[in-house]
Amino acid sequence: TPQGLNGIWVLPTDGDKTPRLFLESRFNLAHAAFSPDGRWIAYVSTESGGQEVYVQPYPGPGEKIRISTARGSEPIWASNGREILYRSFGPEEQQFLSASINSLSPFRTDTPRVMFKAAPGEYDGTVPARAWDISADGQRFLMLRNRESTDEAVTTLHIVLNWTEELTRLV
Repeated sequence: TPQGLNGIWVLPTDGDKTPRLFLESRFNLAHAAFSPDGRWIAYVSTESGGQEVYVQPYPGPGEKIRISTARGSEPIWASNGREILYRSFGPEEQQFLSASINSLSPFRTDTPRVMFKAAPGEYDGTVPARAWDISADGQRFLMLRNRESTDEAVTTLHIVLNWTEELTRLV
């Protein structure tokens, strides 16, 4: 992308595997995520003056639809492709919201609803990767939780191998 522009690039997993520019903007772009069927991309843009979640058809062309209504970040598609989840950061609290998709042609969502809230900074946020996710069945969330900082040196690092097999065994 030329200097001063941001972009969302797509890398095909088959064929010539040449990266292709999907979206270019003078605004910040982050947290791009494909829908489960690969026909839509949700992403965050600052074009409205703050971070908001948008959806566009892939590979395009098509209308860009704003999903969030008052700040939004880190969109996640539910595994059934009928819901977009995202976070909203405010000075008093974080909100975790859900927008149900009620139409794919044209693409439309219901007004986002708050699923749950947290104190500011309780759960971490990162760029460009999301700091939270939802289980395939939509019943559990995985989040990075901030811990109180101490001056103690970190002297141990635990690495867990094959943790997915252990998780499967436990559930």
